[in-house]
Amino acid sequence: MNIAADEKMPTTVPVETNYDAIRDASVTWNKTEEKETETIGTQTVNGEVTLSDGTVSSIVANVKTIENFVVDPGFENQGETDVVKTPWYIDSVSPTGEKVAKLDRKTDIRSGKTDLNWYHSTKDFSFTVCQDINLNQGTYTLETFIMAIVPSDKAHTELSVFMKVGDVTYSADMKDIISGWNDGYHSTKEDEESTLTNMVIASENTKVTIGIKGAGVAGAWGHNDDWSLVKEIA
Repeated sequence: MNIAADEKMPTTVPVETNYDAIRDASVTWNKTEEKETETIGTQTVNGEVTLSDGTVSSIVANVKTIENFVVDPGFENQGETDVVKTPWYIDSVSPTGEKVAKLDRKTDIRSGKTDLNWYHSTKDFSFTVCQDINLNQGTYTLETFIMAIVPSDKAHTELSVFMKVGDVTYSADMKDIISGWNDGYHSTKEDEESTLTNMVIASENTKVTIGIKGAGVAGAWGHNDDWSLVKEIA
């Protein structure tokens, strides 16, 4: 759960009926344990699910509470078209005026129903997709997930995740980390080459820019989903 987005424990949960149907059922959580999810950390919350016929069953939720400063981290609130919308924006794209970076709602999504996709069938391309965020003083970690074509003759010439703070840009090179459909999504926290941690913000209310930047030959493709920007706990 992301307390930066004011997320709360759910009031209903999906259950499978004896007819193999999925239905929502109301859930009541232990109030003391539920209160603990309002602070950063990992908690176990017990509850009771009440079915439509009055049957009551126990439920246990293992909850990791974070404070994720990325707004719309999984591109789930972007509307119904494939156009990238605020708070995300396309900072640059080539070929100019063509739809290189867009939203995708097909089969290559890591979570939810939407992710970011880039591709051009006939021309070499480049793109940068960003979000601006104000952060207070502290040390931060940025993580996101990428799935893209295996490096080949249809390779990316650039593929990186970054956070810009003033004149300083922290960057994780992902172009040699990705490995196609078979291995699925790879994280920027996967190894030393791609990790974005220990990024220091020295002043309160500092504007930073996070984003993903790529370039590739015609036919190269990729997907991006599930961002998190969290303050490291000392």
